[in-house]
Amino acid sequence: MPHVGGGSSGGGGGFHSGSSGTSSIPKTDFYGNAHSRHYYRPGYYYGGVYVPYSRVHRGFHAISRYFFMLIPAILFIVIGILSATITKTNERLVEYSLDRYSKIYPQGSDYEKNLLIEIVAYDNLKDIDYMPIVGDEVNVKIDETFGNEKTIFGGIFAENLEKYEMKVSNLYEILAISLEEVNDLITKKYYENNYKLSKAINNTSYNLGDDTKLNEALNKFYELTGYNISVDVNAYSTVYKADYTLLICLVCFGSFLIIVFVFSIVKGLRAVKFINKEDEKGNLKQYFEGEVDYETHVKRYSMDEPQKFDRTEYEKFKKECEQKDDFKKI
Repeated sequence: MPHVGGGSSGGGGGFHSGSSGTSSIPKTDFYGNAHSRHYYRPGYYYGGVYVPYSRVHRGFHAISRYFFMLIPAILFIVIGILSATITKTNERLVEYSLDRYSKIYPQGSDYEKNLLIEIVAYDNLKDIDYMPIVGDEVNVKIDETFGNEKTIFGGIFAENLEKYEMKVSNLYEILAISLEEVNDLITKKYYENNYKLSKAINNTSYNLGDDTKLNEALNKFYELTGYNISVDVNAYSTVYKADYTLLICLVCFGSFLIIVFVFSIVKGLRAVKFINKEDEKGNLKQYFEGEVDYETHVKRYSMDEPQKFDRTEYEKFKKECEQKDDFKKI
């Protein structure tokens, strides 16, 4: 069956080119009144947003609890990008390229006397994957010519990609120039009776340039060697469909979390601004939610001290209040 080009001299395969407290939150306050669904800890609540009781760095502490959203958001996006690069294995490209070879060349006595240059074009139009496939009955000298950048064609192609500043829009021209250089080195015809089926195939929506010069080079190779050689170009989303789908899903979900994060930050800062204005008016009581009443909380805790909440200590404080006659449960 066809195999990856490059022979047994170490040049097989292709290449890529491119660029605090542990206690649970009580459901009710000290008097049995149910907390709002937004309740987090004793403090002020406006528009469903928790605003710290302490005035010290109130804005920072109000929004800092939302930063946890950034971690999974960034992880989802990074994993998505890595799935499109690191998890994109050479074996997957080989498998796809072999399948394309079987679809381009019909089964028959000459099936193993053909070559295929498989190209994967990326959406940024500046990256490609290259994989040469060679039939088992192609002469070993030609086989060893088409491999990775250590082989004749692979090396010439890689150099020309860099020389002509690789862009998908001039891919056909770069391939033509590279194949012409190989044609100039061929001095012997290896097979006489092969059917002619050399062509350039573009299965993408990208403009790869004029294929006239490339088709001439492909036909010239056939005339010189007797072997068909075709170029098949496909999009990343086609070749690595599973990775592409995973990339889109993870990036979309990560982006959604970032949008929610930004929305929460804006909403939190607006709530802090409102509470600060009400603080200046001395009108904070109606926005307070805790587990003891506002006056008792104010006597125990100063708003001018740094933000600090210890659930264990707060539970002891609640028990002290319970023991006093003027703090009976309703």
